[in-house]
Amino acid sequence: MKEQTASFKIDEEYYGHAVLKPVFSSTEKGEQDKKNHIIGNFNKTIKYKVAVFDKLGNLVHEKDGIAGEDAKNDYLMLETGETYSFVVYAVGSAASLPDLTFTSSANKTINTAEVRDVNVEDDFMFFRKDGVNLSESSNSLNIELKHLLSALTVVVDTRRTKEKISGLMSTFNTFTSMATIHVKDGSILPSGNTSKSSVTFPKVDNTLITSKPMFITTKANKVAYTINKIVLGSSTKTNIVPFSKNPEILPGFKYELKLTIFPKDKYVIIFNEQGVMINGRTWMYENLGHAVSGNSDLASLGCYYQWGRLNPVADGIFTGVNGNWLENNRQTNAAWNSGTEERPKKTKNDPCPKGFRIPTAQEYMELFASTIERNKGTCRNADDINDFNSYRVFTSKISSPIELFFPLQGSIGYPDAQVIKKDNNDKKVKARGVVGDYWTSTTSVNNKNETILFTAHMESGKNEIKGLSAWSFNDRMVSPKNIAHAIRCIDDTP
Repeated sequence: MKEQTASFKIDEEYYGHAVLKPVFSSTEKGEQDKKNHIIGNFNKTIKYKVAVFDKLGNLVHEKDGIAGEDAKNDYLMLETGETYSFVVYAVGSAASLPDLTFTSSANKTINTAEVRDVNVEDDFMFFRKDGVNLSESSNSLNIELKHLLSALTVVVDTRRTKEKISGLMSTFNTFTSMATIHVKDGSILPSGNTSKSSVTFPKVDNTLITSKPMFITTKANKVAYTINKIVLGSSTKTNIVPFSKNPEILPGFKYELKLTIFPKDKYVIIFNEQGVMINGRTWMYENLGHAVSGNSDLASLGCYYQWGRLNPVADGIFTGVNGNWLENNRQTNAAWNSGTEERPKKTKNDPCPKGFRIPTAQEYMELFASTIERNKGTCRNADDINDFNSYRVFTSKISSPIELFFPLQGSIGYPDAQVIKKDNNDKKVKARGVVGDYWTSTTSVNNKNETILFTAHMESGKNEIKGLSAWSFNDRMVSPKNIAHAIRCIDDTP
């Protein structure tokens, strides 16, 4: 089962991304003791019903029990050597169980058995095992009570907006309140009228809130979710529908519906730096240490840095490396990130200005997923030290006028063949106009660290620019720490 996703507009200020994904199909287990008495390791006080059918499918016995409270002499009297089918169901609590009924009172068989008027707000669980031949020794059923209804939890994340949720009202709109369970195959027949069911969030006043799980069933395995009202900071948003087409849910699975709300992509100024906000994260408009001011179209070249070091080894125009160059750079893997890939933490060696830090590889991948890529400028297939106008451009999928430019300014320290085989100290700019290499804080092995590679070239024999997309997350390029690359900083927020 794949994740089902959708992007949705809230208003001119915010948009959102919805992900509906299965978490797991959970079970609870019990077993039968030597006296053919059903016991279990369920939560105590859970009420259950057990029904036994003979090899012809006829009802033989039926009894109710409460886990942990069964009398030791409260047995099911069955014949040794006979073969039976066992059916067990429960609702996850000590509440009264719905009755086991039959479509024909004169024909009480496993094929005519039903459990009617199941309230879908209860956690209905079901087990069936056929062909059980009872012996005089221990007989184990290995009961696994499976949840038959769909369980849904809603998570709303507004951390990228930096605004707390002070109120939220939402509903599932394709909800049926009752169901009938067919014992012969455990299938579900939704019953009753389709209605709305409110989602309960025990705690709000935060930027990340989670609802109580709720069990639902639908007539077409489709679910519709609406945010009727959300109070975000000082503003109120109403009638938000994340999915234009209702996503599918399957019985017996637990799902999480996560809604992440972002500020709309835009140009911003934070910490006195011009930036581009995409997907709720702000990237500096220009490379770190840019030599000249950028304009409304193109960002300018930045300085070159060896991995893990605070000071640059050359400026973007490049007249040679400076005295900061290290022939044998051996910074630790935590030099630019003392946290984790998921929770990076800026270090004193990080050269980005206040409020910014070096991005992780994962943050680059999020940028790629939120933008459309193209080339701009010359974009050669052979390097040119004087090429200052070749760029990889990332255009917002949400707002097309918003763009982020990465100069293809090359790197210092590549071998002549431009293939990284070992640490190399050829202190010249290589691949300018062809490649843009940008450090991340993500570490690798063998004294190497991850680098994200943007590349563009003129396709042979054609007068058009051909661009190669940024490397996929599982195919990232690695670079020795001695080589010097450019840096593009990202805002240092959780």
